[in-house]
Amino acid sequence: MKIIFIGCVRSNYCFLEVLLRIPKVEVIGVVTRKASRFNADFVSLENVAEAFQIPCLSADQVKNEELFEWVKNKSADICLPIAEDIP
Repeated sequence: MKIIFIGCVRSNYCFLEVLLRIPKVEVIGVVTRKASRFNADFVSLENVAEAFQIPCLSADQVKNEELFEWVKNKSADICLPIAEDIP
């Protein structure tokens, strides 16, 4: 199953690490943020994406249309938006 994972808090980091260990799951994209002024438990997922050579998009550096097209072009089976603040 091809998944795009979206998130930027500590629990997202933990959940993504678990997903990456599941053999039938292929994380084909990560959407995160570089910074957050309002998430006390903020964690960017860029390092995990880089470590596993997964394409990563920083949501705070693109417009909603760009984000939508990036996700759409990945042709994922499912998109997991595990966040409150990413458009």
